[in-house]
Order: sequence, then C-alpha cells, then structure tokens
Amino acid sequence: MNSDMKKGLISVVVPIYNLAEFLPKCLDSLLNQTFLNYEIILVDDGSMDESPSMCDKYAELYEKVSVVHKKNGGLSSARNAGILIAEGEYIIFPDPDDWVEKDYLSTLYEMQSYYNADLTCVGYILDFENGNSIPGTDGELSLFDRNEAKKHLMIEPSMKGFAWNKLYKTSIIRENSLLFLDDVGTREDLDFAYRYINCSDIIVFSPKARLYHYFQRNMATTHGGYSTTKYQGLSVYDKMLNDEMMDYTFKNIVRCELCSASMNFLLLYTRWKASKTNEKNAMLKMIRKNLLVFLLSKYQPFSRKIQALICAISPQLYCRLRKIDKNGM
Repeated sequence: MNSDMKKGLISVVVPIYNLAEFLPKCLDSLLNQTFLNYEIILVDDGSMDESPSMCDKYAELYEKVSVVHKKNGGLSSARNAGILIAEGEYIIFPDPDDWVEKDYLSTLYEMQSYYNADLTCVGYILDFENGNSIPGTDGELSLFDRNEAKKHLMIEPSMKGFAWNKLYKTSIIRENSLLFLDDVGTREDLDFAYRYINCSDIIVFSPKARLYHYFQRNMATTHGGYSTTKYQGLSVYDKMLNDEMMDYTFKNIVRCELCSASMNFLLLYTRWKASKTNEKNAMLKMIRKNLLVFLLSKYQPFSRKIQALICAISPQLYCRLRKIDKNGM
C-alpha cells in the first residue's frame, strides 16, 4: 500500500455544485455511519448558492469533514480533485442530492474484507419527489471476474455504471492513472467503472443490500437539457466495442446499450428543440445499425423493443408517443 494511504480508511468524496437544498440530508446520513474509519471530502465545484458556506460549516463542526473549493469544472473534475487528495485505502463517490443508510460504508467494507475484493457494490432504492420509493436492484449476492463484471454493468443483476454504489481501491486507481473523463457530459461514471474493472480480479455485488437512496428529481432539473457534451457520452460505448478482450456476447450487450442510450438522447434532443442536425442523424444511424441485435436480445423487455422499432421507422412518432412520459431519461 502506498505510504500516503491510511490502512482501512475510506475516503468519501462528495462533488457539489449548487445543491444546498439537498446537502444537509446527504451529509447528515454520511455522518451517521456505523463504520467509523472514514473521511469526508466535500468538493465545492464553484457553487453559486449557499453550498460553499454550508460545506465550511460542516468542516468546522466535524473533524472528519474537509472542503476543497475550486473553479467550476464539472462533475468529473470535482471527483478527480477528490481522488488526488484522498488519504483512504478505499474511495467512494456519493452524490450530494442523495442519502445513505447507516450501514452503507460498513457493508461495503465488510464485503471487501471477507472476499478480498477489488471492487464491492451494493444495491439502491429509487426515491421520488412525491414520496414514493421502489427497489432499484434485486438478486442474490454475486462474485464476478472482470469479464463477467463488465457485462453486469449493463445486464441483470446490474451494478450499473454509477459511482456512488461502489467501493474502489485507491491503489488500483492511482497505479493505473484512472480518472473520470471530463470531456463528456454523461456516462463518465460508466466509463470509469469499466476501466477500473479491467484492472480488477474479484468483484462482489449485493443487490439486496439496498443502502443507497437515489433521489429522482424532475427531469428538467436533473438533466439540464440537451448538449453536445452529453451527446459525446455515447462515445463511451464505442470505446467498449473496441475492447479486443471482450467476446461476441458482450459486444452485443454494449450495442443494445448504445441503441437504448441513443433513443434516450434523441428524445431529450427533441424535447429541448436542439438544432444539431448532424448529432440527430448520428443517433438515428446508431439506432438503426444496432436495431436487429436489440430486437433479438434476451435482456431487453418487449415494450422497449417496440419502442426501438417505432423509433427506427419514425423517430417523430416515437418522440410523440414518449412525450407523455416526463421522466423518460
């Protein structure tokens, strides 16, 4: 272990930008952990609301909490700033508008210790603004090698690409110079998880340990509209498809994810009346190119296959039909 890392310590890196409304609930849940050996690094990414002063207040009140104030650079930039100063043997990245159960860190740490895992992952709950909640994950505890784990970033039982439900080893991150991509507006966490798993041997996932509360805010608030940087997030799938180590089955899984993601972005493009015609055409091309694989996939629900078929034939009709779904992303 590197001399600048403290054995058994978990570094909790929280990237923050203009989320003062949600921050207390998040930080209070992190400070209420049964696991005691951890630090909280708040990275204020140039917030213009009360977040900076709120971060400073928590740092004054709690020894575990430290703050970094930086110029706005985006989510990846904020997480990377935390990686560079983290002192823990392990690192995790909860979002500031979510909250966690009190055994969030202890469960992840105990799984890591018991299985000698390079990556441990827990399940989550979807919490909605109307107060309703539903499980986000289900299934029995699974041990994966790196090839199986990469598939289960996208198929059930799915760990997803999220950064906030995974405990990473800081040594693997630093030895392989892993950082979050800062030139894409989405899928940067999926890309990070994928590259990290490529450097790992044992991955453990416990879907029923739903210890993270993923808050589902209004789509317009959460996604902030269509942009070219978000569209560029689709390039993450292209990188996966160029992975020579992956088999035919995995590449078809990625092609299905690319098709589905392109459908989502096309919907967002239409809702926000974007004018990047070349990007729209590229998304349609990706949908049509991967349509047959998508329709034949055993992992895609029938309703989604119908949507894909409609989208490939008439994207205008697809977008009209989906217009009533305000949470389509």
